[in-house]
Amino acid sequence: MGSPRDTLLATKLSRPLVRHGLVERPRLTERLSAGLRGPLTLIVAPAGSGKTTLLSDWHAAQATRWPTAWLALDTGDNDLARFLRYVVVALQTLHADIGLGVLANLTLPSPDRDAAHAAAQRPDDPERRRGG
Repeated sequence: MGSPRDTLLATKLSRPLVRHGLVERPRLTERLSAGLRGPLTLIVAPAGSGKTTLLSDWHAAQATRWPTAWLALDTGDNDLARFLRYVVVALQTLHADIGLGVLANLTLPSPDRDAAHAAAQRPDDPERRRGG
């Protein structure tokens, strides 16, 4: 049985409701739309600067054209396995079969993961001794 730490919260996968009456930010929404031509758009700004509101409003305007997955992260998600579980589950809202192999590998019993990690970190590894 998994620990509470392994439990994923459905609320992190839900887009916030669009709030009406906010200041429009056309320059930023145009940049988001332009980002659709690339493989990834990364938005970086301090907490409270309106990233979530901007994305929610932009998505509402684009909803008929682009399927999107939503994932809200916080400092508690600063664990690779947990992060990957959330990413896969978010993508599965678009297509149920995405990432099944990833999830299967992330659910290996802890001793197997620990053994694999220890093997990867062997101090007698020649590459590790050379710093490579």
